[in-house]
Amino acid sequence: LEGINRVERVTVSPDGKWAVFLDSPKGGLHAADKGWSKYAVRVIELDTKESKVTTLAEEAYRPYVAWAADSKTLYLSHLDSENLIDTAPEKTKVLAAYQRWQYDTTNWTRKAVDLPAEHAIDAVSPDGTLFVTHTTAGNVVDTAHLTPVKTRKPERLFAEGVQMGSGPFSPDGKKLLAGSGSLIKGTPQLAEVDVATRKVKEIKLPPEVNASWIGFPCWSRDAKQIAFVWTDKNTQAGERFRVTVCDADGSNAKTNIKREPSERITGLSWR
Repeated sequence: LEGINRVERVTVSPDGKWAVFLDSPKGGLHAADKGWSKYAVRVIELDTKESKVTTLAEEAYRPYVAWAADSKTLYLSHLDSENLIDTAPEKTKVLAAYQRWQYDTTNWTRKAVDLPAEHAIDAVSPDGTLFVTHTTAGNVVDTAHLTPVKTRKPERLFAEGVQMGSGPFSPDGKKLLAGSGSLIKGTPQLAEVDVATRKVKEIKLPPEVNASWIGFPCWSRDAKQIAFVWTDKNTQAGERFRVTVCDADGSNAKTNIKREPSERITGLSWR
């Protein structure tokens, strides 16, 4: 990829045609950014000889992307650069304001998405009626919400104080995967959420998944398996990133990808 400084958080469209990724600026953060991470958001068409890259946003702070099930629409949320809180993100508790865009993948035109200002879009249901959204206070991503597209009124998924982000909908739209936080304080977990009842059930993982963090959960196309990224706190030379695939109930787990301390895994998609 010519002219690209760095590739992070790759997200592949459900049809496997597109990949969205973040490109961090050379030289890192600048004083004017007030401590917030800044990226360019770019998209590339896969399986083509040209590998043409299209830029969706040149300066996006704390960006999040979500694909529609038919791959015809991409949602991008990022902090409003004109309203960045003038405090280091790890010190502030004020909820940040987001801009949200809906892109048409046929020509990459966009239009704004009307939601409460503090909410970023993480996922959209297969039938397009529900968003998974979250809020951000400083460096902490607050717990996930279910937000009906019709009412635009977020409904909190987890108990107050539980900082648990939610991953994608299952292919039938009946369940969600959640990770990156803990239902029990200090214990990273993977969980399944019933969309209709809002009930949360922990996915029992084998003892060898001794994680200090769990994230990027995703479903196989038939929803019989799940995959997720985790960091291994057993290692002495820093936290090593792992990718584990298991049955939907956590059984038959196999850790297929292992990385050294200098290598990070910043995204996972099941094509």
